[in-house]
Amino acid sequence: GKTKPFHDSQETTLDVNINDLNLPYYLAYIPKDLLTFAMPSGRLDAKLVIVFVRKGRNEQSLAVKGDVGLRELAIDDKQGGPVVRLPRLGIGLASVEPLARKAHLSKISLESPELTVRREKSGITNVETLLPKTEPTQKPAEKPAPTPGEGFALDVDEISISNAKVFVADIVPRLPFKTTLAPIDVTVQKLSTRPDTKGTYKVALATEAKEQIGLEGSMSLAPILVDGTVDVQAVPLKKYAPYYSDFLLFNIESGQVDLSSRYRYAQGEKEPEITASEAALSVSNLRLKRQDEKEDFVRVPVFTVKDTEIDVTGRQVTVGVVSTQKGVVSAKRLANGEVDLQKLVVLPPAPSGAAAPGAGAEQKPWVVTVKRVSVDQYTAKVEDR
Repeated sequence: GKTKPFHDSQETTLDVNINDLNLPYYLAYIPKDLLTFAMPSGRLDAKLVIVFVRKGRNEQSLAVKGDVGLRELAIDDKQGGPVVRLPRLGIGLASVEPLARKAHLSKISLESPELTVRREKSGITNVETLLPKTEPTQKPAEKPAPTPGEGFALDVDEISISNAKVFVADIVPRLPFKTTLAPIDVTVQKLSTRPDTKGTYKVALATEAKEQIGLEGSMSLAPILVDGTVDVQAVPLKKYAPYYSDFLLFNIESGQVDLSSRYRYAQGEKEPEITASEAALSVSNLRLKRQDEKEDFVRVPVFTVKDTEIDVTGRQVTVGVVSTQKGVVSAKRLANGEVDLQKLVVLPPAPSGAAAPGAGAEQKPWVVTVKRVSVDQYTAKVEDR
């Protein structure tokens, strides 16, 4: 390092260089009962410049600049199952000034990270088990909101996540569910906690079932405001049967969903403002079949919903057009006079007691408006037994 003890600024500069620091080696100094994870590998590199300047008795500054990197990071749960694999994480520090309560990061980049998420029968995920265990404590007194200028100012020029993978396994449903999200690419530009400062984001991901999901738009953190577009393509309904099969008395043999919309989330005074516009939904090649039958009782080649506006806060839905063509619906009138189409879902059990008087009375009901419906070239088959 260098210092100027007799200069007016008393400037002191310290160079910090760390090369190939073995992180698991130093975990031995942490009590085992405090560790909630295992780290088979991990290397730390850093090249930093720390500058301290004092002007007069009361004015002083501390700035940290440089680069920090993690390599070959592996995090496992206590049972030895893999959770995080991170080949490389890089952080560029343009200027971090803790005394001035501000930080400017030039870039945060993650290359080919992998995350394994598994939800056990208890409902707890392996990721949750890595979090520090906290003892229940008395609720702290509420602190007044900081006045403008008191908060920590964070500016990040760019966040980049490339070629990420997420492995998901859920054994809570009766039928276990598995999927792989890969590749996942995320780019965020100009993220800032400064008031009324907007940045941009772009997310693209695919799955092993060839689903495609894209998000793109702008956002700010003070106040919280997110708007943009979402595009979801080629979602196979049968893949998600573990989450709906117990509620249906039929099987979804095939069907693919595409979805697109603009969306907006804004921090409100009492509740968030959530809206969607220009929303469109398309279901293609839908086939429904009862478990005890050989033939489909519903076949819908095309079903579309277009020009839809949704106001979650105002609880309103306005649908521009609903259209479907060339479908086939089969129905049977049973010997007891009932129509089999009346029994398609598992009815919830009757409530054990009467609802409390006035319960839910203040909740505003949803209002759904459909402007136009078009059903063309359908075939209805009816059998009376």
